[in-house]
Amino acid sequence: MHSARQAQSALDAVGGVHGGRQNVLMKKVTNNVHQHLKTWRKKKGLSQEQSANILGIEHTTLGRWENGKVALNTEQLQELARAYGITVVQLLSPPEEADMVARLERVQRAFDSMDSSDAESWLSLVEKAAGLK
Repeated sequence: MHSARQAQSALDAVGGVHGGRQNVLMKKVTNNVHQHLKTWRKKKGLSQEQSANILGIEHTTLGRWENGKVALNTEQLQELARAYGITVVQLLSPPEEADMVARLERVQRAFDSMDSSDAESWLSLVEKAAGLK
């Protein structure tokens, strides 16, 4: 289940900063989030009418979201993500990046649970394994 905190974090990340540092998860999110909404709906094989019925909204409302005419709030993003069986962060990204985003979300959760010393040790280990150091 996606928490309001996760959804707000995703929205904060669209602005580029979360918790005082750039959020890796949202690095590739563009200003065309509405295009991702339509792409995700189509990927799930749903019409606007079907999606709107699942969400309990008018299909014209969904159309305005997908066309970028009306911005979505945190709760609406959560509902859409839940309806499509994905996370809010995935919803804000292109579907072709879903697997990468899911892995980055796992990394973010692990990283956020560490104190700064453990986080630095972990980063050094990852960088060494990746041949970056």
